[in-house]
Amino acid sequence: FKPEPWSHRGRAMTRISGLTDFQSADGTAEGLECAILPFDLQEILLPGQKRYLHFYEERFIRLAEYAAKNHGVVAMSFFSGDNEMLRVCTLCEIDENLRLEVGIGLTVRGVARVNIENLVGVDPFIRAKVSMYNDDEEEGLETTVEELYKKHEVLILAENDAGIKSSSTQEIDTDPRSLLQPG
Repeated sequence: FKPEPWSHRGRAMTRISGLTDFQSADGTAEGLECAILPFDLQEILLPGQKRYLHFYEERFIRLAEYAAKNHGVVAMSFFSGDNEMLRVCTLCEIDENLRLEVGIGLTVRGVARVNIENLVGVDPFIRAKVSMYNDDEEEGLETTVEELYKKHEVLILAENDAGIKSSSTQEIDTDPRSLLQPG
């Protein structure tokens, strides 16, 4: 049983579908279609955060209805100071929606990051093909930084053992290649 996406006036509905349904939906190589909510960069919502939104403009009401019928997710995209839409945005599940006397109220929760692959349409609201953001690349960078830090620590220990004094900026006063050459 799947509840209707909108309830009677004044009664809230809980989340419909969500991230799991969105991820398992059939998409194209360019990604899955998703409604995009545009926000200023200062209004950023990160995965794990919740926000209540009140929509009263017809285009945003239609956006929310579309999102509720399409896996219960919406992407919150952010604009930088030069009105450029950032390509990485937050995918949000609609946890609750409420039909109000004037407009609708939504509680959304950030659940993942997605890449905007391409815009599908802008009328009556922005729609785009999105794909899941690959956090593995970032984890790989984090691993590389950790490895560099460990190598730096080994180098500092080698300096201390060799009696080499470093400047206050942690720059080596001696050519480090000399540590590798025998005698």
